[in-house]
Amino acid sequence: MATYRAEIESHKLNERDFTSLRAQIEDLQRRKNALEQSMVSFQGDFEAQIKSQEKVITSLNNELDILNHNNTDKSQESVEITEQTQAVRIEISQKDQETRGLHN
Repeated sequence: MATYRAEIESHKLNERDFTSLRAQIEDLQRRKNALEQSMVSFQGDFEAQIKSQEKVITSLNNELDILNHNNTDKSQESVEITEQTQAVRIEISQKDQETRGLHN
């Protein structure tokens, strides 16, 4: 009879051990699911940030192209103005020489 009672107590202890293990397994599964959801959310946020940064880069590249084009235009305009200024100086110098020739 004592052996029978010991065996019954042993089964109760084993059942408690299994209940504890089941609870731990369920807890770990909940944590794993929460972690997976968190990772999916994090990945989505990360991909959204990358797309946003790509749009910013594209916009800045377009702005850079416009500024480079404007810079080229201004550079060409500067060359034209320098040439015109030089031509006016030459013309003034010639007129000045003509005027001096008339006075002499």
